[in-house]
Amino acid sequence: PAGAQVLRTGNDEIELASGANYFICIVPGHCQTGMKIFINVA
Repeated sequence: PAGAQVLRTGNDEIELASGANYFICIVPGHCQTGMKIFINVA
């Protein structure tokens, strides 16, 4: 999304909200080939 923070150091930490959290790679073609993750926080 526009204005979304991009994390690139490899040591980044984020606090996840409860529920569904989706992350994708912004490199062209990577999301379409599976570079994405879904994390469900209980």
